[in-house]
Amino acid sequence: LYDQRSCQEWINHLRVQLPLNKKIITGNEKLISILLKEGYKVIIPQKKFDISATPIRKMIRIKKEKWREYVPKRVEEIIERIHGIERIRELQN
Repeated sequence: LYDQRSCQEWINHLRVQLPLNKKIITGNEKLISILLKEGYKVIIPQKKFDISATPIRKMIRIKKEKWREYVPKRVEEIIERIHGIERIRELQN
């Protein structure tokens, strides 16, 4: 799912893509509030590190392998499987 410009755009996108009975995982407090008001079930993940996806994407773009320390192994595998590293670096250009 690509980045949305605002929480409301994200909600509109979710309405189209997901039925209300689906659970959504997010740690974004503003988004959690909106999702709960909209009737979605929200799972708030426990953070192992206090870091968001933005600095992780930046580490990937500048070829700093340390990004792998900040994501679970499963997430790392998914990023690699979908060629996420290349896709993030392409966006830099």
